[in-house]
Amino acid sequence: MNDKLLTTSEVASYCQVTNDGVVKWIKAKKLRAYSTPGGHYRIRKSDFKEFLERFGMPVDHDFFAEERKRILVIDDETGALELISRAMGGDSAGFSIITAKDGYEAGLKIGTFKPDLIILDTMTPNVDAVEVCKRIKLDPDTEGIKVVALTGLPEQGVMERVYKVGADLCLTKPLQVENLKKEVSRLLEAVQ
Repeated sequence: MNDKLLTTSEVASYCQVTNDGVVKWIKAKKLRAYSTPGGHYRIRKSDFKEFLERFGMPVDHDFFAEERKRILVIDDETGALELISRAMGGDSAGFSIITAKDGYEAGLKIGTFKPDLIILDTMTPNVDAVEVCKRIKLDPDTEGIKVVALTGLPEQGVMERVYKVGADLCLTKPLQVENLKKEVSRLLEAVQ
């Protein structure tokens, strides 16, 4: 089971009760939770589901379904976007994949789609791959996103620059699809 952590507000919203109601359940030891150093409660999704079942409350199976890992592919070439999307297997492989063809679209999708991993072509026009990677890794809201940079020109030092700013992996083109799949799966295993 996906043991994502829930806030008291998320549990309250699900149960259509107040935050105080959820805190009372926690203090009465009906709902298992732990306290953060800041004094906020967090509830494991599995503990919340067990609570609902124990007290005969409705369980929304979609809410508790394993979340798909989200991948954003950034490349200006339609063929490359299609190749990578197909290679990753999409829904059948447990991934939700979306694409962006330029920096503006990529920025919007990073904020709304909240990817777990970005595959970024270093040669996409109007996208400074080094700067994109740097901003992702320096922002507390996005620092956990895994970044895989793709380059067709490794001799120009781009690999060293993207690694220096925090890229998790840099691969050369032409892509070896099986290697990409293996490496993406490996990186996503570390994402909670």
